Amino acid sequence: MKLARRDFLGLAGGAVGGAALGRVTLRGISRLNEALAPEPALYPGEEKWTHSICSMCSGGCGLRVRTVGGRVIKVDGNPLYPVNRGGVCPKAQALPQWLYHPDRILAPRQRSKSNQPWQTISWDEAVNTLGSALRRLRQADQQNRLLVISGRGNGLVSQLCSTFLSVYGGNPLFCLPSGMETSQQALELMAGHPEANGTETVRLAYDLENSRYILNFGCDLLEGWATPGHTLSLFGRWRDSNRGRRTTLIHFGSRLSVSAARADEWVPMEVGTFGAAALGIAFVLISEDLYNREYVTNSTSGFEDWTDAAGRPHIGFRRWVREQYRLSQVTDWTGIPSETLVRVAREFAAGPGALALGPQQSPTQPGRLSDAMAVQALNALVGSVGARGGVALLLNRGWPFPTKDAGKKEFSTSLERMLSLLEQSPEVLILDDAAWLFDVLDTAHLEMLRRIPLVVTTSSLEDATTTMATLALPDCTPLEKWAEGQTPTAYPQELLGLTEPVLSPRGESRPWLEVLLALAQATDPAIAANLPWKDLPELLRASADQVASRQSGYLFGSEVDEQWQRLLERSGWWGPDWNSAEQFWEGLLAKGGWWDPVGWPAEPQRSFSTPSGRFEFYSMKLDELLRAKGGIRAASQLPLDWDRQILPHHAALLPSTDPKQFELVLEPYEPLAFFGGGMRELPFLQQISAPYGGPKGWQSWIELSEEDARHRKIKNGDPVWVESARGRIRRRARVIEGAMPGIVGAPLGGSPQAGRWAVPEDSLAEILVPITDPVLDVRSHTATRVNIYKV
Repeated sequence: MKLARRDFLGLAGGAVGGAALGRVTLRGISRLNEALAPEPALYPGEEKWTHSICSMCSGGCGLRVRTVGGRVIKVDGNPLYPVNRGGVCPKAQALPQWLYHPDRILAPRQRSKSNQPWQTISWDEAVNTLGSALRRLRQADQQNRLLVISGRGNGLVSQLCSTFLSVYGGNPLFCLPSGMETSQQALELMAGHPEANGTETVRLAYDLENSRYILNFGCDLLEGWATPGHTLSLFGRWRDSNRGRRTTLIHFGSRLSVSAARADEWVPMEVGTFGAAALGIAFVLISEDLYNREYVTNSTSGFEDWTDAAGRPHIGFRRWVREQYRLSQVTDWTGIPSETLVRVAREFAAGPGALALGPQQSPTQPGRLSDAMAVQALNALVGSVGARGGVALLLNRGWPFPTKDAGKKEFSTSLERMLSLLEQSPEVLILDDAAWLFDVLDTAHLEMLRRIPLVVTTSSLEDATTTMATLALPDCTPLEKWAEGQTPTAYPQELLGLTEPVLSPRGESRPWLEVLLALAQATDPAIAANLPWKDLPELLRASADQVASRQSGYLFGSEVDEQWQRLLERSGWWGPDWNSAEQFWEGLLAKGGWWDPVGWPAEPQRSFSTPSGRFEFYSMKLDELLRAKGGIRAASQLPLDWDRQILPHHAALLPSTDPKQFELVLEPYEPLAFFGGGMRELPFLQQISAPYGGPKGWQSWIELSEEDARHRKIKNGDPVWVESARGRIRRRARVIEGAMPGIVGAPLGGSPQAGRWAVPEDSLAEILVPITDPVLDVRSHTATRVNIYKV
């Protein structure tokens, strides 16, 4: 008898825990750590331990690097670095393979077209070639024909690049999205934007260390999410019985991910129903009077029915949820049994430290605004906004850029906007650490790239960007240059890291920042005047002097030092680690960085920068935004019809009219080893992530439930076709015990596209159907209807 997805949800009842799903584990990481146990040095020479910072993903963990005779032997975590406190994930362990990779690009090179052989050139020739192209565009007033895409985040190097672009022609710098953008936008609309001076940006942060009960709506916490080193370390603490307190993790989602399998409870659900599930839990909190009545009454607005300044009545969040999200209706949408929603809601409201995460929050799956607002409404109901163990919007200061304002610097994380500019046929495209881009490009986008006359890559390895490039300016690895780190994604405290190079650059590779400074000189003296530093150390020192003048925070220290610092500041004291800018600089280099461990609010947030001064269940800013763009529906309809666009709500994700032959729903994901894009050229990471490898290299796969595989007569390892309305690609089948029928998973990206371990295969992007948020116009590859059959 075939087990349908709806039957699976009913049988699971939300009670399937990680222990029962042993086939999906972190065993690969455990084997990795065992295999990398320190061994006696085989190289003659002096042994040294040096600090560095990992840049393999957005986490930016602190490293402690062992060298013997000038050769890197081992990479461990820096125990003084607050983000990871001595732990590292597999990506950091693979840094030596990047450093000594046989396909390292060690000198600039050029070619006329992407299908022609490379020719090695000097740095002067390379910089002049790019500078001449930029001068030509500037003289023709066509600065908009330059497009720069970066995967570095918004550190000092990105700030310098953005300054270059703003002086050059007001161009934006496109950065890899973190995946937090939609959730952050939801909280900004409901809680406001806490700007200090009108120019600083904010970031979304979670106090996971002090959370006690976490509702996780689809985030891959143990794979590609936020700051892997920090999250994996916290996951171990959540399970540490010696701490005397345990954090419960409840995972809502349809795909059996590592996070779902390792959670205390996996609650299977229908795809695209996160908002409905969150509002079903809100229904229980409100109906059983379990919400934080004092907080909701005194610190929120829009909870009860209300009338606006024009005399128009509006439905309150309480009545909206009780009328529209009864448990029977939510169960019908989500497939989650009512008793599961009731039990989870009661546990969620039982004490402090309750936190709702999501939805999803990955670079290519940022979630929808309506779902994110429903999740943030849950946090408000239990008083976790700005509270210990909760969620908050914090100022995103980072390394201060030590120069006068040279124009408005613009960072953009919009994939839709970037692709629209790509369609306008730029003359020059610079791909800076941007291999991730090719995970979302299909054949049509790749053809656009091939038509660009000058494509520049900064990659130090043969990767997806080098296959399209006509000019290569190879950057150094993180171990060969000054490394600057700052507060990583979702981290609760402000942090700045700084380390010197572990060893000299191999070959003629150069740090991208130094190339930018040279490029400014070669392009226009006006640009060079706004970038007056000769190298990164000089820029870092100027920035560090500004940090020292803030008179706050501490140099990195042990966990004992951290507890003492917290105690001092809570008592109204601050004991500085430095007496001068020079002493601060020396301390940064010796200890690896500066941070403020007392930056999180001590009490729940009470006042908000919203029109009402409160947390708004009915967001007045969203109301204004929708009225300006004409609304999702006409603004002239009845107030209730308008209100449903503003209040947190559930909306169908996939059209119900899709062809019946596409019976399955595909959810792509990022394996931990390749989180952040790129580095799949390292065989070390290929080996621990791919179930199908061997002499022929990486082979991408598609995950099916046992029931779906049996119904299609597919066995583990069989070659299969995965077909959507856009086309089909070939994959290997991976049958997952305990997975939900009707749901299939696949890793984003795929095999390396260049180098000696390259394996030709079709990209997953060829069949993915993007979904665009109706309010924010954010592009997402959340789910696609597919069918699977044997080759």
